[in-house]
Amino acid sequence: MLKFLIPAIVIAFGIAGALLLLPVSEISDRNVPSQPREPADSDGEASSTSASDPQTETRQEKSNNNTDDESDPTAKTADALEAPKVVPTFDVVRVARDGNAVIAGRAKPGATVTVLDQGLPLGTVTADPNGEWVLIPQRQLDAGARELSIEAQGDGNAAVGSEQVVVLAVPDREGGGVVPERPLAVLMPRAGEGASRVLQGPGAATQEGRPAGGVNVDVVDYDGEGNVIISGRGIPDTEVRAYADGRLVGVSRTDTGGNWVLLPEDSLRPGDYELRIEQVRTGGEVVARAATPFTRVEPARIMVREGQVIVQPGNSLWRIARATYGSGLRFTVIYDANKDQIRDPDVIFPGQVFAVPPTN
Repeated sequence: MLKFLIPAIVIAFGIAGALLLLPVSEISDRNVPSQPREPADSDGEASSTSASDPQTETRQEKSNNNTDDESDPTAKTADALEAPKVVPTFDVVRVARDGNAVIAGRAKPGATVTVLDQGLPLGTVTADPNGEWVLIPQRQLDAGARELSIEAQGDGNAAVGSEQVVVLAVPDREGGGVVPERPLAVLMPRAGEGASRVLQGPGAATQEGRPAGGVNVDVVDYDGEGNVIISGRGIPDTEVRAYADGRLVGVSRTDTGGNWVLLPEDSLRPGDYELRIEQVRTGGEVVARAATPFTRVEPARIMVREGQVIVQPGNSLWRIARATYGSGLRFTVIYDANKDQIRDPDVIFPGQVFAVPPTN
C-alpha cells in the first residue's frame, strides 16, 4: 500500500511547487477570460481608453445635449414666454385757445413715446418707471381739426401704436373758422367699434359726477351701416333705457362712476329722431329722463378722404366725421349736456316700457 501512496504524494508536492514558482500575472491570466489588448501609442504605452459601453455613450450624449441647450441662448428664448405687448394710451388732452397743450398718458415703463399730429411727430418723451408720461409740445397747435395718435418704442423692439386716437379741434384765434369756439378733444377708437369719450369739450360733457338732470346723453357714435353706440352719465348702478321716436331700442346700466354705454339692438336708418334716455329703478319707476334731437346723416352725403377729420360745430352739439383705416366712415355727435336735455320723469310717453324682463 505504501508503495502506491509514496509516488502520489511526491507528484502532488511537485505540482504545488511548480505553481508557486509561476508569476502571479500568469496565474491571473489563466483564471480570467482574455481581453483584447490596447494597441500601443507612438511612445509604446497602451491607450487608457477602455472599450465602448452603450450605457456610458447614452449618458455622454445626454450630457452633451444638455450642455448644448445651456450654451445656446436661442433654446432658452424659444421656451420662454413672450412678454405681453403694452399698448400706449391717452389719459389727458388739454388745449388752450391759443394752441398751447398738455398731453398725458401711459406706456411701457422706460419706453420712448412719440405723439403724432396727422402722422407727423409733435413731441417725444420717456415714460417713467410707472409707465406714465406727460408731453408739453414746444409749439402751439394750429387752428383746425386734426387727429393725434401715439407710438411707443423700447428695449430695441418694434414701435407699438395706440389703438385709440384723439380728434382735436382748435378754435381760430381770430374768432372765425369752422371749429368750435372752445377746444374739443374726443378719444375715439382708431378703427372698428367702440364708444368715444370726451376728454375736453362742450359744457358738462367733460365734468365729473352726476349731471344736473340725473341722466344725460354725451356722445352718439355711428357708422355707415347704421350701427349706433350711445353713451352718457347718470345715477350710479341704475338701469338705463334708450328710445328712438318712442320705440325702445336698448337697455344698459350705469357703472359705479355713473357712466353708461348702450348699443341699440336694431340699426337706425338715416333720418331725424328724438333720442330719449330714461333711468329707472327696479320695477320700472322712472327717476330721471333726458331727450335730445338726433339726426343720422346719409353717409353718401359726406365726402371724407381716408385720414381726414371734419368737425361741424352747432348751438348745442358738434358733429365729427372721419374716415378710419379699413373701417369706412364713422360719425360722432358730441352733445352739450345742458338743461335743454332734461325732461320731467313723471310724464308718461307713448310706447314707454314700464318693466323690462330680465335677459339671460
